[in-house]
Amino acid sequence: MTDLTGLGDVSRANRPRWIPPERLCVSRWTDEHRVIGRGYPSPFPGPWRTERTPYLREPMDAFNDPGVETLVLLFSSQIGKSEMLLNTLLYAYGVDPGPGMLVLPTLELAASVSTDRLASALKSCPSLKVGSPKTRTTDDAVYHKRINGAALTMAGAQSPASLSSRPVRYLWCDEIDRWPSTTPEGDPLALAKQRTVAFRRRKVVITSTPTTKGASRIEDFYERSDKRVFEQPCPRCGERFEIHWRHVRWETGNTADAHIEHADYDEDGNRVRGCGGRIEDRERADLAAAGVWRATAKSAERIRGYKVWAIVSPWITLKEMVDQFLVAKEKVDTLRAWINLTLGESWEAPTERVEPAPLLARREEYAAEVPDKVAFLTAGIDTQDDRLEVLVVGWGPGEESWVIRRDSVPLDPQNPEAWRRLDEEILLRHWPRENGRLTHVQAALVDSAGHRTQAVYAAVRSRMGRRVYASIGRAGGSGGQLVTTPTAFETIQGNVMRCVVDADQVKSIIYSRLRLEAREGADVVHFPMEVGEVFFSELTAEHLVTERNKWGVTSQKWAKLPGRDRNEALDCYGLALAAMRVIAPSKARFAELAAKVAQADAVPPAGAAAPLLRTSRVRGWTG
Repeated sequence: MTDLTGLGDVSRANRPRWIPPERLCVSRWTDEHRVIGRGYPSPFPGPWRTERTPYLREPMDAFNDPGVETLVLLFSSQIGKSEMLLNTLLYAYGVDPGPGMLVLPTLELAASVSTDRLASALKSCPSLKVGSPKTRTTDDAVYHKRINGAALTMAGAQSPASLSSRPVRYLWCDEIDRWPSTTPEGDPLALAKQRTVAFRRRKVVITSTPTTKGASRIEDFYERSDKRVFEQPCPRCGERFEIHWRHVRWETGNTADAHIEHADYDEDGNRVRGCGGRIEDRERADLAAAGVWRATAKSAERIRGYKVWAIVSPWITLKEMVDQFLVAKEKVDTLRAWINLTLGESWEAPTERVEPAPLLARREEYAAEVPDKVAFLTAGIDTQDDRLEVLVVGWGPGEESWVIRRDSVPLDPQNPEAWRRLDEEILLRHWPRENGRLTHVQAALVDSAGHRTQAVYAAVRSRMGRRVYASIGRAGGSGGQLVTTPTAFETIQGNVMRCVVDADQVKSIIYSRLRLEAREGADVVHFPMEVGEVFFSELTAEHLVTERNKWGVTSQKWAKLPGRDRNEALDCYGLALAAMRVIAPSKARFAELAAKVAQADAVPPAGAAAPLLRTSRVRGWTG
């Protein structure tokens, strides 16, 4: 039939515009569109290649599965979870743009990700147009961008206002175990998810490395998912199995021998599974490429969950992994970080209480106030309304410690006389060593969170030159650190140097050390005969409890045991431990400081008797 209108030619000319673009899965779209720029924090600049991290392929492709609403990634650190999250974001705005929100633990971290990662990734994808010529100043800002016509908000979990700004179809939540358990407006994760309720085709991606058993958000979500694990084939027998840390073996003293053994054993040492074959480090890449994800549960909530650890990483060798473990296991806090970050497993914090009676039986007779193995002294000072509670602790290699003196200054901290006596009796006092020399306290932390905060600030201002710092205990600390470096803090008294102490982490370390059966060596705590039942009652006055708040979020906190009203010994020891970490944060710094103290220790005046034995009772030790 003849086209008398001439529209047929126009129609044919515009037909390509009517044909929808090919619907690609996330991994294929990313391979075709994403380029890693040279300034981007990645070991592989150039075109993105999913084949380098094959274990990410299925989790990425699950994002555009219509049967999946929430994607959960319980991953260890540095194996690509943040890149996978970013790939799904680029895909969403490149294929089916809609309003979205990317939430990180803090606004500062959100700004860092926006400028360091997201901006570079958007720039490298020509198919993604950011902002518009008319409104570029508002559509390409740090916390707000318009990508292919759709808005993206960068938010911080600690900022409720940033979470409740607008409805979103896409929600990406990174490192949720580092989010606060609650804010003045409620659970930040619930606030963020509430933004998606208006969209039937919403997508939520939740990622994190786990933290503490029983209080890990990412573990809670993974348990509600279909709980997929990554199984890899044994090159010796072909059986697929999930590789755990127990399968990594090496000869003692020869970490270069590190390999994977396909075997599981019972308590009697009998092999109950696997062929026993040896899998070399060089074969890991082929194993990962042939690996498959297997669901181990069913989810009624359309939640797809993935769990994997550093064994799949192409960026670390088995030798490096074992070397890191051997260093980390020397301290409780470094072992905890290694388990979280490398194994991708939660830390099982001690939940049982520590009894004071066995500790009382472990008391020793020191040859002098300061035994020879002590490298240097620190002090922890707890402030009460009517007194200062003080504990002096000696530290040796491997953080072996000796309680030196427990004392109390029975004066209101607002009274300058209290601080003068603290100087005279503790901080400026020369302590006799077993070798006859005299030493002194190298650093002290003073609790400033009580009712005498301004008095503490006024006192430490004139003592900062002697490394006497204010401190504040905080659940979770700052950035996961046990203690921050002393930082200038503005007060009405003027600037003071203050440290933030992770009270939960410090107490976990103390309790794990109190349970040690060894009587000497790394982490062992020694007690003098002079401390009595009251001291040990205070030292063991708390236990760890798990609570669930009104929004259903679990958290763990330290609480006093029934009938234990006083915990000053525990707090003071924690402050002394934190003070030691401030001045000796590493083995090298510890050794350097120990050498300097040994050279600086004073020789008693001629004719003065060096007190080698404790024969006098010192106030406060027995109480």
